[in-house]
Amino acid sequence: MQILLSPSHPYWCQRIKYVIFDDIHCISGEAGFDVWKKTMLLMKCPVIGLSAVVNNGDELLYWIENIEYQRSKLFQTSKSRRICFITHHERLTDLNKYLYSNRQFHTIGLMNAK
Repeated sequence: MQILLSPSHPYWCQRIKYVIFDDIHCISGEAGFDVWKKTMLLMKCPVIGLSAVVNNGDELLYWIENIEYQRSKLFQTSKSRRICFITHHERLTDLNKYLYSNRQFHTIGLMNAK
């Protein structure tokens, strides 16, 4: 975020076309929430948010619409950008969780008590 606030990088910032936030579901009250919000407010370009897990889609959509409204006021645009919230309920790959110990991978779901 420091580079966005730096007066020596204005041309670099103007060249940014999109900002992608991965795991955007983390913005809802998690640690770092303030940094996410401030970064979104500083960006003039469209924001793309990605997440494989969104349990509170309506809340997240409302929060992002609010950010867009604040951005439109901050940058004095005629109106805020339209938000497209796209959901896909089918997972293309399974999540496999492993524990790495003593230079070996152990599948967490199959671990025994030994």
